[in-house]
Parts: sequence; structure tokens; C-alpha cells
Amino acid sequence: MTAVVEGPLDAIAVTLASQGAVVGVSPLGTSLTDDQTTLLAEHLGRTNSAPLLIFDADEAGDAAAERAATSLLQTNHETRRVALPRDTDPCQLLSDYGPQGLAQVIGLTNGTDPRAQTRPGRTRRVRSHGHAPPAR
Repeated sequence: MTAVVEGPLDAIAVTLASQGAVVGVSPLGTSLTDDQTTLLAEHLGRTNSAPLLIFDADEAGDAAAERAATSLLQTNHETRRVALPRDTDPCQLLSDYGPQGLAQVIGLTNGTDPRAQTRPGRTRRVRSHGHAPPAR
């Protein structure tokens, strides 16, 4: 499975937390370029999976997730949005709660699968999913 995140450290965090089951990729910012969208769509066509969108939980990240979803929908790929706790990002959650904590937040623990547990998101075909971080 593929997860689109904002930065390279977020990509590493998601990949580590999932033990490689989810591979984080980053556009190195908040916008996928046309070339990045094309490359990602080609990869998704081979894997036959909907990518997770795990952008920072702030206004810029919300807007970026909407843009990424729109870009990928234009290539006929539905996406699923993972809702992080407000004002956090995957790297911060990994640092604060460790790999298992981040995995719990993005729905990869206790047999959960973010592809199976979704709820309607902010846009028509973007899905949202998330859990609270573990107690410290």
C-alpha cells in the first residue's frame, strides 16, 4: 500500500510504523506535480490499491490533501484520507509515541486496515480515517 505524505521524514515514519506494509512517498511539499501524479498513478495501476493521504493535520495539510485527491481522481484513482490529531504530522507522532503509536493512529494495529475502516471525508471521494494517539 502507498501513503502520500508531505515530507521525506513523514514518509520514513509511515514506512517504519507499518513495518514496510505501507510505503510513504512525498512530493517534498504540499502539492503533487503533474509528473508526480502521473508516476504515482502508474504505480497505483500496477498495485491496484487506493493510496492513503496522510498529510499534516493543519490548514495547509488539509488543502494539500484535497488537491492530491483531486489530482489522483483525474487519473481514476480514489484515495483515502487518514485524519491525524490536529496540528500533528506522522514524524511528530512517531517521535512522541513510537512506531506502534503511529501505527495505531493511522489504523494499522489490532487487525485494523485503513482500507476497510473509512468514513466520509471533506470531499466527495476522499475518505477519512484515524484514531487517537495512545495515552502517555
